[in-house]
Amino acid sequence: MKRLLENSSSGSDDDDVPEAFRAKRKQETSSEEEEENHKQFKKVDVNLKNHVYEPVHFVRAHCKAGEIPEVATQVWDAEVERGGKGRLATCGGAFLCVFATKSNQLLMRYSLPKPEMVFYSLAWMEVEGKSYLAACSGGGELRLFHPTKRVCFATWRGDGSREVDMYAVEAHRSAPSWLFAATSDSVVTLWDIGRPSPPSYKGIPRKLLRVAAEMTPDLYSMAWVKEQQWLFAGTAGGLIGWHLPIKVLTGSVPAKPSMIDFELVPDSETREYGQVVDSVCSLGQGLVAVKCVNYGKILVFKAEFPALQEKDRTGNLCKVEVLAEFAWRHTMEHYINIGGSADLRLMACGDDQGTIWLYSLPAHLLLEAASNSNLPSKLLPIGRLPWPKLQVDGKLQEGTQVMIDKVVFSPEGNNIVAITNNNIVAFWKRSQALPDSK
Repeated sequence: MKRLLENSSSGSDDDDVPEAFRAKRKQETSSEEEEENHKQFKKVDVNLKNHVYEPVHFVRAHCKAGEIPEVATQVWDAEVERGGKGRLATCGGAFLCVFATKSNQLLMRYSLPKPEMVFYSLAWMEVEGKSYLAACSGGGELRLFHPTKRVCFATWRGDGSREVDMYAVEAHRSAPSWLFAATSDSVVTLWDIGRPSPPSYKGIPRKLLRVAAEMTPDLYSMAWVKEQQWLFAGTAGGLIGWHLPIKVLTGSVPAKPSMIDFELVPDSETREYGQVVDSVCSLGQGLVAVKCVNYGKILVFKAEFPALQEKDRTGNLCKVEVLAEFAWRHTMEHYINIGGSADLRLMACGDDQGTIWLYSLPAHLLLEAASNSNLPSKLLPIGRLPWPKLQVDGKLQEGTQVMIDKVVFSPEGNNIVAITNNNIVAFWKRSQALPDSK
């Protein structure tokens, strides 16, 4: 049997108390109502043998060294390093952790100065060949880390003197040193962190831009689409966004970015299910995945909006052409985030029953195609990864109350990592690993 859960990975500098678990498969169940809702969705033709993932390592590392982890600690965010070593960073409670994705080893752990403080989001940045981590927390603070040196080298307030929680950070990527940071009330600031270099890490982050949503709706998620230069925010009031080309951000073309309010579904669905967007994810190649609370589906569209270029256009409302709808679980739970990659043609999302829904992105989503009456495609997941039964000290513990907060893929797609509301980082590995793209 595989060893799945322990307090932290061996090999780190911390002396943690191990707690070994064993895994058994849990029978997957689905309600009759859910099956009925999904009858209108079609299967995607793929070779399922290439998409078999096994649970290999579950860990509770968001705690102090030597202490028993708090089960109630929610792991809020996870992101895999896109370049370099492909490391995984996670944050939950007052802790930020960095893992090696291939060995699952804990490489670094950082804790905030006050235990009541909470990390909510993080982002990898690659500046002049060095990988840094940016993270935001309650109280409005942003922090910069150099994981290779295991050091936090900068701290500042993300929205000036306002002590409002920072809920999301996102790297610009086209400009390596630029970082978006968003508050809980949907105010976004763009920062330039400069060119930090060890050991002095000289430089002071510089504010480049500040935009605010109308009516200050609660913010749940943020995504930057670098191909089309759109910044999207999932909020309690729906999906909003700003078009932020480089020439506007640098000031070479004076302009005040206008907030656009995106219409994702017909008014009839909005009236029935509401308009809360709790997850928005940039998949790459201009594709965006969005999930609305209580809709039971994930919407995928391309960040291209010809209607916004019309000269006689008025108002800030823009209708989105949805390319595909992927069946998902009906739930009222919030903060369940999508992960995926157009390059891998894979997407995944957990749910509030510990299950990972795995999707294949069809080729037509990546093609330059004109609008047609066959859109959106309605597609089923290619499979679901049920939460395994875990044994601790001979006692069976099931994941019936586990909510998966986010799912991410390793760069080559051979590993899936899920983070949960009960302080677990769960590693899944592809049974038949594909060659590393590097």
